[in-house]
Amino acid sequence: MFETSKLTLYYNVGGSGRVANGANDDFDLKITRESNRLFVKICPKREMELVHAEIATDYSFQKETSVLANGYQSWSLTKEWKRDELQKGIRFPLNKIKFGREIAAINGDYNFKTYPKTAGFFHGYSFGYVRNGFTHEFIGSLNERSGWTILNFDFNKNLITLEKDVEGKTIKGDFTLFDVAFFNGSYDEVFDAYFKTLDVSKCRVNHTTGYTSWYNYFTKIDETIRRNARSQYKMKVVYDEPVKAPIKKGELIGHAEITDPEGEIRKIDLVATDDVAKLGVMGRFWANLKYLVLGDK
Repeated sequence: MFETSKLTLYYNVGGSGRVANGANDDFDLKITRESNRLFVKICPKREMELVHAEIATDYSFQKETSVLANGYQSWSLTKEWKRDELQKGIRFPLNKIKFGREIAAINGDYNFKTYPKTAGFFHGYSFGYVRNGFTHEFIGSLNERSGWTILNFDFNKNLITLEKDVEGKTIKGDFTLFDVAFFNGSYDEVFDAYFKTLDVSKCRVNHTTGYTSWYNYFTKIDETIRRNARSQYKMKVVYDEPVKAPIKKGELIGHAEITDPEGEIRKIDLVATDDVAKLGVMGRFWANLKYLVLGDK
């Protein structure tokens, strides 16, 4: 993929708008396609204001082909699309109300990305893939510091276009337009290869599910109480003996007694989630000082 491609650059020099498909009197261009990597760098000969940059390649989409379009952010839709589907922007009736359009635009790319009214054209951000059966042809940006990389899949024109969000960027020195990697394989294989190339560390804890990224995530929940019923419950913590350090992680230190509205008492063990070392003389001094100054135990 992208062994052959066409670059188009829109830019301004001295207030004059220009379009170029390659190096000229205004800039040099370095395009490297090695193994599974595409690297495009622009080297200006004078100050330039970038407006739009894209690199496109032909691709023969089949009837059964689907593409993954990654959403703009966590509230945007990420999904696989088929040829006959339509990727919609702001929906009715919000698209007919100015205030509705403004609110919706906070949660997506509706103010700066065009949504065609015909099926078969899809766009996503940073990464995506073309899937034929169980084979995934993955495209993933390795550098978003210079601007969002937008992946456009056009089934109608049999075209894949990588677009860089550089409007208004003024450059005087070398500037990386695209740094993209390509991987072929199963779903797990291509994503594992992408994360490895990005040097993304393995998660330190198992995957956790929360409502959205704005909310806290909790695991190992043993008991839950409805919020509107909390006032009807009573709880007290009972220690079998005074708790003294050192304490080992996993050690039982007491239990909580929860009395429900019917008077039934349930007991829940309280276990240390971390090791607690015994404080020496200086440790106790600093702990007491912290409590006196900050009121924090």
